[in-house]
Amino acid sequence: MLIRLKDLKSLDAVASDDSRHTVTDLFVGDNHRVTHVVVDIGSWFERQKCAMRIAVFGQPDVAESVWPVTVAAADVEAGEVVAARAPEDAEVEPEMLSQAECELAAASSSADLHRVGRLLDADVMGSDKLAGSLMDVIVETDGWHIAMLVIHAGPTDMEHQRVIPVGMVADIDWSTPRITLSCPESTVDSSPELHEIGDRIEGKWYNKVLGYYGLG
Repeated sequence: MLIRLKDLKSLDAVASDDSRHTVTDLFVGDNHRVTHVVVDIGSWFERQKCAMRIAVFGQPDVAESVWPVTVAAADVEAGEVVAARAPEDAEVEPEMLSQAECELAAASSSADLHRVGRLLDADVMGSDKLAGSLMDVIVETDGWHIAMLVIHAGPTDMEHQRVIPVGMVADIDWSTPRITLSCPESTVDSSPELHEIGDRIEGKWYNKVLGYYGLG
């Protein structure tokens, strides 16, 4: 299943005790694999956010606006499934993870972890010049990895939503932040635009994009 980060953040993370929580971000490794989901757990612990391992999340149900989580408040309190809890009113950062948790994440990802939200609005550079700015990312839920970038390449927020497979990413500077592609700006400018039916992204369209970039 392909789903945009903005759509994941619109779902309620529904725990095993039926409590509902807000999804705010994702952690990924350098290989673009999702390792943790950042969740606002204010209904359990006032004004706190935490990072939960992706393994405790099921498949998102867009029709019901829920994302099931096999976690209850007692699990969070015991630290059994939570990688990090932030102080009140603070963001959860990858740097808060313990060394043991980082090693566990490395088994399915790569050494350094990053918060995806930091990339939003970042410049996306073609191999020759600026191609646009990052609007969103598209996540593949079978295997949990970032599949595509959605960039704004037009005069308004809704015009020219171009999509770029992560296979075309040459480098990500998380500190700036800035994304550099292996293709020129003209390739991005002529690429297929994002195509959705409601909240669903079509698989045939996804394959068309991969074919356009020579990755199919």
